[in-house]
Amino acid sequence: MSQIVDRGRPSTRSATLSLPLIITGINEHAPVFTLVEYTFYMDEKEEITFIIGKVTANDADDSSTSDGIFVYTIAGTSTLPFTLEPTTG
Repeated sequence: MSQIVDRGRPSTRSATLSLPLIITGINEHAPVFTLVEYTFYMDEKEEITFIIGKVTANDADDSSTSDGIFVYTIAGTSTLPFTLEPTTG
């Protein structure tokens, strides 16, 4: 039951309404990387114009909800000569 009340003067008015409540799933699981550590190698003099590696993770939450969708980011604020694709790793 939901109630709304105004601030009327000299008296307040109110109304009530019965609302259905739908409870959706909660974010129960954290993403888990498929490997404990990732190491990628390339020549330091080589220009980065290609994919040097890929990280992957899984989330046991339903991927059709926001709880099961995640993005990859690089922690910290340092400027790196490479990027990480946020949706695919």
